Amino acid sequence: MNRVLLRDRAAGWLLALAYAALLLVAQRDTGFARDEGVYFRAARPYAAWWAKLAESPREALRKPVIDRAFSPNHEHPALMKTLFGASERLFHEKLGWLPRSAALRLPGIVFSAAALAILYSLGVAWHSRTAGLAAALLYAALPRLFFHAQLATFDAPVATMVLAVTAAFARALTSRISAVWCGVLFGLALATKLNAFFVPPVLAAWLLLARRDRLRAGAFALACMAILGPLVFFAHWPWLWTDTLRRVAGYVGFHSRHSYYNTEYFGENYNRPPLPMAYPFVMTAFTTPVVTMALSTAGVVLGLARRSLRAHAALWLLSLIVPIAIIAHPSVPIFGGTKHWLAAMPFFALFAGAALAEAASALGPLARASVLALAVAPGALSLLHAHPFGLSQYNALVGGTPGAADRGLLRQFWGYPTRALLPWMNATFPPRAGVYWHDTNHDSVVAYQREGLLRPDLRDAGMEWAGVRASSRALVIHELHFAKYEHVIWNAYGTATPTRVLALDGVPLVTVYARP
Repeated sequence: MNRVLLRDRAAGWLLALAYAALLLVAQRDTGFARDEGVYFRAARPYAAWWAKLAESPREALRKPVIDRAFSPNHEHPALMKTLFGASERLFHEKLGWLPRSAALRLPGIVFSAAALAILYSLGVAWHSRTAGLAAALLYAALPRLFFHAQLATFDAPVATMVLAVTAAFARALTSRISAVWCGVLFGLALATKLNAFFVPPVLAAWLLLARRDRLRAGAFALACMAILGPLVFFAHWPWLWTDTLRRVAGYVGFHSRHSYYNTEYFGENYNRPPLPMAYPFVMTAFTTPVVTMALSTAGVVLGLARRSLRAHAALWLLSLIVPIAIIAHPSVPIFGGTKHWLAAMPFFALFAGAALAEAASALGPLARASVLALAVAPGALSLLHAHPFGLSQYNALVGGTPGAADRGLLRQFWGYPTRALLPWMNATFPPRAGVYWHDTNHDSVVAYQREGLLRPDLRDAGMEWAGVRASSRALVIHELHFAKYEHVIWNAYGTATPTRVLALDGVPLVTVYARP
């Protein structure tokens, strides 16, 4: 691999900084996803516990204190939630620089944007500066990634961490310091989300295919991961410091027996196995910009055909395939759509960047910049068009959002589009109206009111049929398995005429009803 100069690393981090700023601006219009409300609630006691540890270690280390702080959402590691809470305390409560929700989302944004810096350096090392720049920009312009990168969740951050561990492993073949860093980064990846558990098998499989002279260095890097990874993972999560074996078993057991939620795929609702094996491949094909997919395919061919690129191309290809293949297993839940294999997408971008650089290698600087702009434009325009409804984005292969709806593909989840209706609700809903919020969960409603985005007098009428009966305004957030709630509202309200329909390209996302 080529040498990466200091100026190259600086250029990569400038790209990351620009992307983080863009995400921070964009997230102001993006509603609170259902999982965010849970993480917002957990973030505060997590961060508060670390502050208590600094002030009063003996008290903080008592088991009841640890349990009280870390019991919320203890089925997921603590790193991101701790950072969410620390950011809220610093940038909102202490400095007052950001609104509360922006401060909570900032760590996820920073982690997500860091992928651009890693991709740029990795592209430079593997192929060229043009490849690094193209990979970073093509990744930034992935519409589904752009949506998840704005949120206080784990999916885009863990994609960055998987990329970081893989890049560190590639460097570890020629650097023992990088091998140690690979172990530390693996621990941080484990602390971000469980996707990281699948990285060592990928690296070990690739190492078996590598040249014999790399086996010793690769084995040392894997040993660092095996030793340092669990240590970092254990150290970051005080929940595991007591009842360790039982709680580790509980963490593993929760995810190995994860609930099956509903998702729509070609007009059918799936909520139990066997699940369609083609799902992740089809969804990738229908949501990734077509130009990026075509370039990525060409990049795979180029990487495997050219001797100077081949060794690392095999590693990038395994890292691309495995996250998608895992979700393709008929027993693995598919309810989260493309977010579950976001860890594959940096490698899509890396291959695409190499292909573009190769195609434009004979061109002058201005022509190369024009080709790069044309390649990035479809993704950028698609994400701008869909924003802030990123989970409703589909590409031209399926006819955009209308074509996907016609074919019975999932148009959204997490109840986040409600954010776009809040100004209208504030202006038109009567005082103290009871609202049936449907899939917008109570934590999100509370967060909207705390942010000043929603009138404080509007009440949460509750859930299910009781919530509809107690409400004077009702929302239906359109997913196939939610269709029954619209009929419940019609019967309870005595009308099937909505007062407002929120749509993207004519496809309803949220329908609002008022009791006559």
